[in-house]
Amino acid sequence: MKARPTCRLVLPGGAWAEVGHRKGERAVLRERGGRGIWAVVEDARMWFTGHGSPSWRRFGLTVTPDAHRLWFEEPGRAVAVF
Repeated sequence: MKARPTCRLVLPGGAWAEVGHRKGERAVLRERGGRGIWAVVEDARMWFTGHGSPSWRRFGLTVTPDAHRLWFEEPGRAVAVF
């Protein structure tokens, strides 16, 4: 039986990643598109824990017609640009 997706991430350009698992089995990762989404997620988790797991109040988001910028503590410190 196929593992049911427990997490799915989709980017505006159509790239996607999903993780699924069944109890007692290893998780299964599937992803498609031009960008390795799961590698980005793993890097973000390492950054987050490496900075002491800061609260959400220390982050901001700036959205413009050209990009979405997630920043840490001040707008000039972008941690991700989409």
